[in-house]
Amino acid sequence: MSAADVSTYMAAATTAISAEEWSTAYTKLLSAKAALVALPDSERDGSKIQWDREAIDKLIVEVKEQKAAAASASNTPNGFRRLEVQYADPTD
Repeated sequence: MSAADVSTYMAAATTAISAEEWSTAYTKLLSAKAALVALPDSERDGSKIQWDREAIDKLIVEVKEQKAAAASASNTPNGFRRLEVQYADPTD
């Protein structure tokens, strides 16, 4: 795995988040995390590259929550829940 792989996964995750495609975002973030496991902090052009692994973990949690909320909303047709309403005549 390389830094380019992590960048590719993160770009795909960002695109999916923008489109509210939570399952895709979650999968791409997990792929980025897996790539980071095999990628040590390194140096490039004399600059130290240090990966923020905690930030990706936090983002995974946030996307997982959004994914669950979207799944909950989609358990009903069109994301809407039908409620029975009984109207009362205010003049009674």
